[in-house]
Amino acid sequence: MNKVGLKVITGLATAGILAVTGSAGLQTIVGEIPAEEIETVEYKMEENDSSSYTHDDSPDSTLYMRASDLTYKYYHHNEIEYPDGKTINTFPEAIEIYITIRERYALVHSSGYGKQVLIHAMEEDRRDNKTYDVRIYTEQGKGKPLRMVGALESQLPIKIKDGVIYSCTSWTYETYVVSPDGSELLHKDYINLYDYSGYTNKFGDKSTRVPFKGGSKEATELFEKTYQRAYDFDFRPGLAPI
Repeated sequence: MNKVGLKVITGLATAGILAVTGSAGLQTIVGEIPAEEIETVEYKMEENDSSSYTHDDSPDSTLYMRASDLTYKYYHHNEIEYPDGKTINTFPEAIEIYITIRERYALVHSSGYGKQVLIHAMEEDRRDNKTYDVRIYTEQGKGKPLRMVGALESQLPIKIKDGVIYSCTSWTYETYVVSPDGSELLHKDYINLYDYSGYTNKFGDKSTRVPFKGGSKEATELFEKTYQRAYDFDFRPGLAPI
């Protein structure tokens, strides 16, 4: 990340961006699943050559991992043995077998994508709905493994509103949507808050991007009208054993 960007606009620093709270209606996780309800699951993770650990268009992007299939396999679950292993193909399987009771998940809709998206918060033992590190998955259909369409890590809480995911830092304003075919996570908007370069967009397609021509005032107004009105995810704890 570009440290010089920490000298960003005073408008954002004084807007209280580090103290923004989510929707009042969201509930807080108050405990973990009782130990007696948890079944041991044997599993392993295999290599996946399609993984790509590259930034998006901007070197300062909070997107740190691009799309890859989830090749996680499990070998024993609900008293059934799978000698050759089974991949995680559905969201319910991911919640029961892959996302641990110390992690959290949320099912949401992404603008421009007609199906549900699984948000997997990577921080362990948080007891609120804030997250700074997520992986985002889509289902690919019967017999196909889940697709991790992208991973985000941000300074500020990652939020959502109207199907748009907000992942901002003190030097970038960023929004994301899942592609219409569910194969990747796309930048919708990106503004570098050091030099105000970047673009806004009604969709996620690169062809519809509009260059951002504002400065400190316009960037601050955009932040206040969008990110500050977005919501924390309504997280629930996963079910898989630690």
